[in-house]
Amino acid sequence: MKPLKKLIPSLAALLMLAPGAFAAEGAEAKGDSNEGEKVLQETAMLPVKVIAVSTALVVGPAISTLRKEGEIMGKYSKALAQETIRNDGPTPLMLASIPGQTLNVIGGLGTGLVTGVEKALGGFENPFSEDSFSLAESQ
Repeated sequence: MKPLKKLIPSLAALLMLAPGAFAAEGAEAKGDSNEGEKVLQETAMLPVKVIAVSTALVVGPAISTLRKEGEIMGKYSKALAQETIRNDGPTPLMLASIPGQTLNVIGGLGTGLVTGVEKALGGFENPFSEDSFSLAESQ
């Protein structure tokens, strides 16, 4: 017991002096390079980036698809209105528009899915950004 009583004050003094020594050593290393800090920060951000990309892969294509469908529908409606005014009547044009609109929906769905996935995967550098969720203004 007696040697342990002599050892406790020495350990306490060592513990009090150690943080100052490490702080001084850290300050010298910090002046040279922040590489270790960057590596630690990137390592800590990895789970956040993975979650952000995963979430964007779920939400982004759906939003992008709806936006693309809206854009295509607007263009299609304007073109249909112009053609109806120019031609003799709307009946032949309306009959032809049924398969045409179906193809437009398929095209908009494909374009929206591809664009949404591309933007979601591009969101790895900027997690949870508007662009990764396809919420940024029109391209």
